[in-house]
Amino acid sequence: MRPDLVAEFLAATAVDEGVFRHPARFLRLRGLKVTGASVAE
Repeated sequence: MRPDLVAEFLAATAVDEGVFRHPARFLRLRGLKVTGASVAE
């Protein structure tokens, strides 16, 4: 697999009686600019 896009979103993990309080919000799609060599292991 080789991802070309990254989806950015905001999400709160607050749960009230088994239901998420706030919906996840989509921010944007962006191209993936990092390579495997640039990510520290």
